[in-house]
Amino acid sequence: VASVVPVDKVLHWGAYGVLAGLWLWALEFRRAWLAWCIPTAFGAFDEWHQSHVPGRTSDPGDVVADALGAATLLALWWAFSVWKKRPRP
Repeated sequence: VASVVPVDKVLHWGAYGVLAGLWLWALEFRRAWLAWCIPTAFGAFDEWHQSHVPGRTSDPGDVVADALGAATLLALWWAFSVWKKRPRP
């Protein structure tokens, strides 16, 4: 049975979600947009770097997975923060 999403994309998604979470924490939850931009830019730079390393290939799909992983974490953080502030009966 073939996988719908390649495992490496799932790993990129998860790793860059964690990276975004660490940046969010480091920025004290005040600059969520930077917590997305920094890991996404790092992922793009990493893929560019890999294109210059013999035996490695660059895959734009990895940058997309990186950006989506970071965005997923930030969306979950936002949803949780809204849920936490909801009025309680």
